Amino acid sequence: INKGPATGLIWGGNLNQLFAQFIGIASIGVFTFVFSLITWWLISKLLGSLRVTPKEEEQGLDNLFAD
Repeated sequence: INKGPATGLIWGGNLNQLFAQFIGIASIGVFTFVFSLITWWLISKLLGSLRVTPKEEEQGLDNLFAD
């Protein structure tokens, strides 16, 4: 039976809650990294290169797409 919220490091001296939070942080980090790689890979396959040409870079993107 649950006697209340899990005690943490400061109030209860229990590292279990801290480890659970570290696992959550690491999980989100791994998910974000993998999802970003997949997304960038898909974009590069669908649209071609994600970089501008050296000529466009030298001209400047602001000038390139200005009205």
